[in-house]
Amino acid sequence: VTPSRSWLLVALCLLTECLFCFCYLHLGPDYVLPDYSSLPTEVLLMCSTASWPAFALMHGYNGCLAFVCFLCTFMVQSSGKKYNMARGITFTILIYFIIWIFFITVFATLRTVLMSVIQISTILMVSLGIVGTYYIPKCYILLLKPDLNREDYFQYSTKEEPEGDPQ
Repeated sequence: VTPSRSWLLVALCLLTECLFCFCYLHLGPDYVLPDYSSLPTEVLLMCSTASWPAFALMHGYNGCLAFVCFLCTFMVQSSGKKYNMARGITFTILIYFIIWIFFITVFATLRTVLMSVIQISTILMVSLGIVGTYYIPKCYILLLKPDLNREDYFQYSTKEEPEGDPQ
């Protein structure tokens, strides 16, 4: 995608995501389901999904977008000594995939009061994983290696060596 048309791709992906969210919310919004049998002395209020296909379509689209972004990070090339933003994005998407794979396996087999705890923990772990793997390298450069905080370190992936100067 050319830089002048990249906004069109982002807008198209965003509009598609909005359409899936709108369909999910209008086809079958979540509803509260009281559970009287799980806990002996309390009533457990659980969210139940009315439309599993809309739910799967929305999260499947997010997974497909993440997978396409993951594949695109391998097209970015830079020398080993330069900062590469694609590496941070690659690790961020790997964390996203690993956590959601664990969530799907645990959530599919779990039928107890811990389902809400697993959902909340997964969302928090994904959020902290994304923030950590994307911003910790940047904070490391800013705080511990301030001499590398230059435009040429971040912007240019290859440094041209002068010809005829053997080193």
